[in-house]
Amino acid sequence: MLKIRHLMGKLSTKNTFINKLQLLPPKEQKYIADLVDLLWEKSQPPHNGNGHHAPVAHTPAYLQSLADQYPKDKLWTFSDLAIVFPFEYKVKVEIINNQLYIMPTPTPEHQEITGEIYSLMKQFVKENSLGKVFIAPLEVVLDENNVLQPDILFVSEENKQIIGKKRIEGVPDIVVEVISPANYKKKREDKTKVYEKFGVKEYWEVKPNKKQVKIETLENGKFEAFSEAKKEGNVFSKLLNGFKLAVESIF
Repeated sequence: MLKIRHLMGKLSTKNTFINKLQLLPPKEQKYIADLVDLLWEKSQPPHNGNGHHAPVAHTPAYLQSLADQYPKDKLWTFSDLAIVFPFEYKVKVEIINNQLYIMPTPTPEHQEITGEIYSLMKQFVKENSLGKVFIAPLEVVLDENNVLQPDILFVSEENKQIIGKKRIEGVPDIVVEVISPANYKKKREDKTKVYEKFGVKEYWEVKPNKKQVKIETLENGKFEAFSEAKKEGNVFSKLLNGFKLAVESIF
């Protein structure tokens, strides 16, 4: 074992060492390769406080492969995320009514639309000292059974106590969802009901395929249409009084 540690120290990567094993018999190759895997794992610096480190790339497929090790009928909770994915990831992972959703990498169109809305909203909020605007990926923990990552969210100055060091721990005032093919109808409806249930005051639904923006506000515990435009025209925010968005400027 000491000789292996010494050899690993001289080699730049684990792969280089594995290539050296090809001269050995198959059984010895497997034994030493398994041992090197173990030593390599333990030699890496921890990525967070629980001693785990992140893989080189945490793609949606990689995260899904970890989730697939669990029963399909598993009821997922916020606590499970730290156990199953014990590292910081840049992929949207959501829990909606105990169901886990790992979102694919967003398209350039999705990113462009999201970025434009975020920039305009953030500028307005900052100029008027109204609070903070954030963009995904960022966890919003509503409760143990619902962890969402809206594309954009606004937290008012009066509600700023929900802004934690690593995530939002409470209900944002505004959420914006840019609908992608991965946001199939059932999931979208379930997510909207969760936002409604927890008391999000204003909900934006942006549909690139229709060049449409619809804004709903919470009235007596239910979302009701407030402002809508398709292909052209402006939409208006009720909560951000004075903020309007020209639909043709984002599509």
